[in-house]
Amino acid sequence: MLLALLAIVACQAAWAQDGDMPDFAFADQEPLETEKFDSKQHNRWARSSYFMQGIKAMDTALNSDDENVIEHYDKAIASFNKEISKHPRNGYALCNMALCQYHMIDIALNKFLVDLLNNAAEQNAGAGEEFMAKLDSIYQEATHDRESNIAEAIATLERGMELLPVPDRQSRCDARIVMSEMLKSIDADQSEQLKWLHDAVVLHPCEKSYLELLGFYSDNNYHDDVARVAKEAAAYVPNNPIVRYYQAVTCAHNGDYAQALAITNDLLDEAPSDKELLQLRASLHQLTKNYKAAVDDIITMANKDIIADVDQPLAAIATASGDVGMVIDAVKQQQVRDDASDLPVNWWLAEAILHSSVRHDYHTALDCARQALKMSSDNAVKAFIAEQYYLLGNVDKALYLLDEAAHFDNEGEALKRKMEIEMNCGMASEVINDAMVLKNMGIDPVLPTCYSYKAWAHSALGDWASMIACCDAWQQHDEDNMMPRYYRARALVLKGQVDEGHNELEQILATSSFDGNEELKMNVLYYLGRTDESLTILRKLTANTELVAAMTSEQKDEAETLPEVMSLYNLACAWSLHGDSGMALDFLKRHFESNAADAINYGYAILDYDFDNIRNNPQFLNIINEYKNRWLNGDYQPAK
Repeated sequence: MLLALLAIVACQAAWAQDGDMPDFAFADQEPLETEKFDSKQHNRWARSSYFMQGIKAMDTALNSDDENVIEHYDKAIASFNKEISKHPRNGYALCNMALCQYHMIDIALNKFLVDLLNNAAEQNAGAGEEFMAKLDSIYQEATHDRESNIAEAIATLERGMELLPVPDRQSRCDARIVMSEMLKSIDADQSEQLKWLHDAVVLHPCEKSYLELLGFYSDNNYHDDVARVAKEAAAYVPNNPIVRYYQAVTCAHNGDYAQALAITNDLLDEAPSDKELLQLRASLHQLTKNYKAAVDDIITMANKDIIADVDQPLAAIATASGDVGMVIDAVKQQQVRDDASDLPVNWWLAEAILHSSVRHDYHTALDCARQALKMSSDNAVKAFIAEQYYLLGNVDKALYLLDEAAHFDNEGEALKRKMEIEMNCGMASEVINDAMVLKNMGIDPVLPTCYSYKAWAHSALGDWASMIACCDAWQQHDEDNMMPRYYRARALVLKGQVDEGHNELEQILATSSFDGNEELKMNVLYYLGRTDESLTILRKLTANTELVAAMTSEQKDEAETLPEVMSLYNLACAWSLHGDSGMALDFLKRHFESNAADAINYGYAILDYDFDNIRNNPQFLNIINEYKNRWLNGDYQPAK
């Protein structure tokens, strides 16, 4: 997009005539006879030595990957400034100078931060709290400077746009597209970004303007607008493959899979190796339950050496089709075609995921994942291997691998999974330690999870004051979530501050609708002491769970809505709280024999104070120990 402004805006003008705008190159020096366009002045700008020097320097910078790229941009900006001093109304010089400013800003910021980190490493500054705080302060200041500099580039572009010749609609259109991109880079309001794209389309309804507008709506999931603009764009560029691609996506979104497939097939006839089209068709085949065709498209991608991230589609297709062998055969085709050592990492992972999630064959899954690890030390591979060790009962190995992955994980996913395992195994102190590490990483999106895990650990240790503090921090980072409010109120009751806890529970009861969450309402009523009401809800949810469990898959698919149910584990907890040990033990036993994703949590159950009423019952420990021994021996096999 930005290169287009360089090539077309700076070096070409366009003449508006009945909606058709043939390019006019400066070098041609042909007169443009219109009343509003001073062609002589225009050509003087084009031949200006300062202007041409600026264009040359900018072209060098845009195509440069060496350390002198900033110097090239500085030279271009200096040349354009001289041109503007000589010809103040040269809008092309202003627009191109804005481009140079815009490009250079992030390059300069990245270079500054890299140099800062390198200097810190040379001086052994380490990663102490004081150094990290200083680094964060410098980064925040640099980010603020970046926004100011982009605002300056935007102002320059605005001045340039006002001076671009009226008949040159292509250049004026391109400038508006760039303006939208600049606003996006500083997280300006979407309506501001959209305004400039709309202006671009109105000013010059061409391939470029429509594609930019389609891209904006698609990126922001405005499906109705994508459909509308794609239909409108087809009138101007009817054969454009990208417009037709958007039309196919729109048809798929609206459930018209036949039309979506027809368009996609036509496009693939013209571009049989196009990865996006093959992936789209594979998805369409999966939606229409033509699983074999979906796998064939993925194989086609692999055979053309443009395969990427195929593990999830393959695993999803296998799970949906129920024909795991078909998908594993597809993986084997690649193993036969290629030397096994050269097989893409994702193909080994695809087979590993299928063996693990569908066949529950964790040993084979481990073997496949180890093959992937030979070719890539990616954290995702390590985390998957850790998961298989955990499923086989080797907790120490799983935690070791996740701890190793956490050192190279900037998103905190490895630590989150490590804490989940520690929770399930009753390792409350370890959860608290890892939560502190995760908190210090300063990743805002994971802080609610961090504090919720830490709250559980403190509650498991009976430290209600610390749990309440964690719930307060959790609420601060997740204001719309009702759960930290509920857990805080419950902790107050369990701590002995009954009146204060009841007041908070009453507020929750009065201000919450509990739509689709009768389970939470039941718990609130229980801790308020209104056990008759909570027991009524528990009986209803128990019946719902049994009813849904007895339904066939076909019955579930045909049902418009399904009643709210509770997990087997939560049913065991609830019946224990309500004093029915028989029901509690029955659901706890069924939980550990089930294929529930949370079945491996014997340590969690041991520490769960919901089971205080049955903790001394010999059956309670027998159920847990029977499962624990089976799992630690590597015999975990959830029901299929």
